[in-house]
Amino acid sequence: MPTIAQIDGIRIMMFQRDHDPAHFHAFDADFEAKLSIDPFAVMELRGRLRARDPLLIRN
Repeated sequence: MPTIAQIDGIRIMMFQRDHDPAHFHAFDADFEAKLSIDPFAVMELRGRLRARDPLLIRN
């Protein structure tokens, strides 16, 4: 899975031909998350997000 961005230590990754709905993956030392693109929402979460993490990822 290629890294398409890194934001404050959070790796953003996306498969080219992944299943619907359109989504991406975010990884940190403390969590792994699958997030839908439209609407932006956390679909799956393993670990613990910090309060600022969704804001960093969304922007």
